[in-house]
Amino acid sequence: MMSILKQVMRKLGLRRDRATRWMFRLRSWALKPKLFFCWVQNRINKRNLLCFPEAPSDFGYEISKISTVLGLKITNKPNRFHLALAWQDTTVRTFSTDSLPPNTHLLNSRCPDIGKDYIEEVFESVFGYSLRVDPTTHKGPCVRKSIENAKHDGVVLNCPIQKTEAGYVYQRLINNQSDDDYIVDLRTPFYRDALPLVYLKYRPTKTRFADRNDRVELARTDDIYSPAEKELILKFCRALQLEYGGLDVLRDKESGLLYIVDVNNTPFGPPIQLSTSDQIRAVATLAATFYEKFINQVPLPPAPKAETAQTSV
Repeated sequence: MMSILKQVMRKLGLRRDRATRWMFRLRSWALKPKLFFCWVQNRINKRNLLCFPEAPSDFGYEISKISTVLGLKITNKPNRFHLALAWQDTTVRTFSTDSLPPNTHLLNSRCPDIGKDYIEEVFESVFGYSLRVDPTTHKGPCVRKSIENAKHDGVVLNCPIQKTEAGYVYQRLINNQSDDDYIVDLRTPFYRDALPLVYLKYRPTKTRFADRNDRVELARTDDIYSPAEKELILKFCRALQLEYGGLDVLRDKESGLLYIVDVNNTPFGPPIQLSTSDQIRAVATLAATFYEKFINQVPLPPAPKAETAQTSV
């Protein structure tokens, strides 16, 4: 009896999943009819998106929704593909590309490390001011975070402290308050040389480091960043050699300065706290940008073979 029930629940889950995918397709196509013709073209040509070495396991990943709208079949088998994307949901990638065809360009292949310590270095070199602090000499509050991605374990410390702990970074406490009770993070998707949109993610100040938003708003990039700020963000991504991903950006309330505090090269999205209509708007915008920047720009330049395990992608 239990096995029959599990089979029924599995089938219902598959039906819901198919219904969700078709909802994203149809409503995105209604907003941007060109996407329908992209879907037809990609389906007729049987275009595959190689996510290597792993395929995204959840429809919550941004790339899953984009592929659904564009008619790209995601695979992790390097047999026949139109576009290839390095996909390993880890902080530092270590896999080999020896099984890929020669001269394969793997998007994000030159960006294998998104550890917060490395992000700090690149940020400082581009923006000209620092996110990190020395907590043994700094006076006042600072934030201690794990170097690893997606830990959400930030803690505010009062400095100076006696000693640092391995595996953590120590950073400025950015005042990104939107009001007395909430802070706002600026999640910014990046597609090669484009910043298609911005999510304004509001969280209670008391739980600012948790991965739980009270509400999320969709915004135009030009309404959030000045032209000079956009150029700095793009320069940062170029220095990081990121081609596809999402940035967590904070704006300091007092100085107005931007701080890029995190980078994700396997981003989830859009945030589930967005209204369904705004989720569709976001996916339609992202899918159109993805098509323009990646699908419609073939051939791509080959990535050089890496020499070490850490940068072998």
